[in-house]
Parts: sequence; structure tokens; C-alpha cells
Amino acid sequence: MNYNQAFNHLLLTHRGFKERPFNKRKNAKYGIVKEQLPDLEVENIDLETAKLFYRRLWDTAQCEKLPSSIRGLHFEAVLTLGIASANKVLQKAIASITPNGIMDTKTLMYAVLVTQDEYLLEYWSHLGKQVLKNPLRSYKAINAFVRSYRVRNWH
Repeated sequence: MNYNQAFNHLLLTHRGFKERPFNKRKNAKYGIVKEQLPDLEVENIDLETAKLFYRRLWDTAQCEKLPSSIRGLHFEAVLTLGIASANKVLQKAIASITPNGIMDTKTLMYAVLVTQDEYLLEYWSHLGKQVLKNPLRSYKAINAFVRSYRVRNWH
């Protein structure tokens, strides 16, 4: 999977403007909220701006350097958890690495050993632990992931 494929998958669940009447700061367009691009009005973000935003995220997370079998899942984890937490999830799936949240050469080297199932198992485990800490916030994150995973099916 390359960036264009990942972005097209992303658009399956994150298209158009979504108003959240009880929390205007969380209004989103193409999955981007005000906090992520504070200088722009979310409702005015166009597709090209969204594509550039996600490209920068994809590059910062070094998704292209990962094996193609887990790139989409890692990108999904980055979108849901943030880069450092997504990197820790990947590192936990690689049993021989101590998770530090940094995508270093050792993580990239051992990432080839991780299957989609192993990554998903660790991802679900991480989300399960989050539920215990903050049930409402975590429920929303898990629900969003399940919906997007069903639609995107990152194979």
C-alpha cells in the first residue's frame, strides 16, 4: 500500500464536513479537526489541503518505510492514537524491542516480521487498556476504528 491508496481508503470514512453541535472544536472535514490546523476554518478545507495534511502525517510517521502489509494499519493507528503511541503499538508487536515510541532503524528493521494479525492484536490490546482509563473517549476511538476498518479493510 502506498500513500495514495491509504488516502483513498481514508476518504471512504472521512469525507465532507461533519458538524458536532456539542463541541464545535471537534467539527471535522476529511477527518481534520480545528486543533490540527488552527490557522484554517475547518469547513473551508479543500481536498487538496487535506491530501497535503495527511501526506505530511504519512511522511512524519515513516509509513512508506514499513512493509506494505502493515502500512495501512500503522497509518490508521497514527490517525487514531498519534505517532508516538502508534509506534509503541508496532514495537510491542515486535516482541524483541522495548517500546519507546520512536521509529528508529531497529524498529524499521524488525517491522518486516510483524503480520497484520499481530499488529491488529496489539492495537486492540492497546485500545482495550485505554477503555479502562477513559471509557467514553476510548469507546468513541474504538467505534471509529471498527467502522473505518470494516469499510477500509486494509488488505
